[in-house]
Amino acid sequence: MSLSKVIKQVITLASTISICIGSKMALAADSSNKISDQTAETVSQKVVDIVSGLLQPFGGAVIFVAIAICAFQIITTSHKPRERAEAMSALPYILGGGILLGGSLIAAGFVMGLYTQAGSSVK
Repeated sequence: MSLSKVIKQVITLASTISICIGSKMALAADSSNKISDQTAETVSQKVVDIVSGLLQPFGGAVIFVAIAICAFQIITTSHKPRERAEAMSALPYILGGGILLGGSLIAAGFVMGLYTQAGSSVK
């Protein structure tokens, strides 16, 4: 099985698990409570907490699995230079994905911070 097929399967599995967890969380919400008024600061902080609380562990797990698969392939193909080179060529993509995920967390925090400031200045 090639590395790209394994990575696609890992991403599909991780996406399925996150969708299942999200639907369970939505079903577990208490419907007897009424919606209360919230400030923009409270809502934006809650959104930042939820996004970072979901993306950080998910991203860490995906990066860990990708590095583990790549390391396993490098170890198992140590006597085959061509296959080992193919396995090592995946490392820059893993690094790029990690940087992209980290950058998205920083961007989400920045945007939510702007919304918090904008909401607090409207008062």
